[in-house]
Amino acid sequence: MRNFPVSIVLAVACLLVEGAGTRLAADHEIDSVGIGILSADTSCPAATHSLRSCPELPTEVYLALDAQRGRTNNFEGGYVLALGKVDRVSCAPLPLIHVVRIERPPTIPFCVPQP
Repeated sequence: MRNFPVSIVLAVACLLVEGAGTRLAADHEIDSVGIGILSADTSCPAATHSLRSCPELPTEVYLALDAQRGRTNNFEGGYVLALGKVDRVSCAPLPLIHVVRIERPPTIPFCVPQP
């Protein structure tokens, strides 16, 4: 009978931890990172922008940016780090990242055009 209150406390603690883990998993919307030069691009209907590692290279990743952010004008033509959920179907064969966060990278990669 002495263990009954301890069992109740442990059961409630487990339920709280499980609920918090589910909530954190739902808030965690980043599973892909793209880095490159940001350009406006609507060649894929689901995308608003694209990334390429060098100006001479073709598009490597499409981006779907939320119009509410309004920050893309500050980043267009420069190197960006885009974080979000990846969609491999909408713009196949290239991936589409539904951007959650976009920022300048801490270091700019060295661009070496491929021969």
